[in-house]
Amino acid sequence: MSALKNIDQIGPVEAARIIGVQVQTLRNWRSDRREDRPHSVKIKNAVVYDRREVEAFAKTYEGNR
Repeated sequence: MSALKNIDQIGPVEAARIIGVQVQTLRNWRSDRREDRPHSVKIKNAVVYDRREVEAFAKTYEGNR
């Protein structure tokens, strides 16, 4: 299996599993497009993650699977 390239390709549920977020918090998954956080990913009732950090973690996770 190839490395995960993009959080949009793997989807919010898989990304959440990778970063350890409970799936039921994902109803309002969205990119936060405010200028101060152009690369952030927000999960309802959860932390705002930097999209690049999640992507890097996903690649590492996939490589170690």
